[in-house]
Amino acid sequence: MIWESATLINLVETGENDALGNAIKKEIEVKTIKVRFTPWTNEEIGLEGREVTLNQRKMLCRLTKRQFPACKKIRLDSLYEIKKVIDLGRFVLLYVKEHKV
Repeated sequence: MIWESATLINLVETGENDALGNAIKKEIEVKTIKVRFTPWTNEEIGLEGREVTLNQRKMLCRLTKRQFPACKKIRLDSLYEIKKVIDLGRFVLLYVKEHKV
C-alpha cells in the first residue's frame, strides 16, 4: 500500500453566532501527514459489526500519539470525520467516516 499525504483539520469557533444562536466554526488546517488505508480483518468485522465496517474506514498515520494534534477531520481524497484515535506506538490508527455534505 502507498503512503499518501493528508491534511489534519480542526474546527475553531469564529466568535460569531448564526440566526439560531449556534456558534459558527471554521476549518483550520493543522498539519500535513502521511497516511494509508488499512483493511478490516474478519475478527474486527465480528466485533464491530458489519454496519460499522461498511460506513467507516481505518487509516494508519505515520505519527506517534504524542505528535498527533487534536483535530476533528482529515482530508485525503475526500473529507473524513475522525471517530476514534488508537495509539499503536510508532503509529496512530484512526477510525474515520466519510463526511457527506
